[in-house]
Amino acid sequence: MRQSLKTRGFVLKKRPLLNRDIILTLFSEGLGKINVFAHGARTITSRRLSHIDTGNFITSEIDKREGRYYLKETRLISGFSQIKSNKNKVNYLSVFLFILNKILPEDQREESVYIILRNFLIEISKKNENLNVMNKYLNKLIITLGYSKEEINDERITSYIEDVIGEKLPYI
Repeated sequence: MRQSLKTRGFVLKKRPLLNRDIILTLFSEGLGKINVFAHGARTITSRRLSHIDTGNFITSEIDKREGRYYLKETRLISGFSQIKSNKNKVNYLSVFLFILNKILPEDQREESVYIILRNFLIEISKKNENLNVMNKYLNKLIITLGYSKEEINDERITSYIEDVIGEKLPYI
């Protein structure tokens, strides 16, 4: 059975497939973390291509068929250009999205984590880049998801998260 959905969400990851297709990992307000197949999104004439960059906040129309999600239309809400124009802020954004992609369960609504991500993006877009801001939101994230009962100090947070996800963080 086919079901059409409209949702807002953040692009956590974008993986190209063979030909002109892409698999997106979206963190949606109403659906949680989902993988979405974007057929033909890598073609030069695709209006969706610029909308589906990692870290973008989009509105999307999605079809759900046989347990899979297929992207139909997108509209860019924010590309967070004030973050993406600063190398350090891009680094913080990439690491935060990498961590979210690793620890969030699929197809499970996580409203409190969605709010944490939204607030993190708003705060780093307004302030000078600051590792303390990143660590503050990483602590909120791991406490909210139940990986820790108390805040972890700035010196240990990176190694703690690497232990949780089972691999090294790409930057920081």
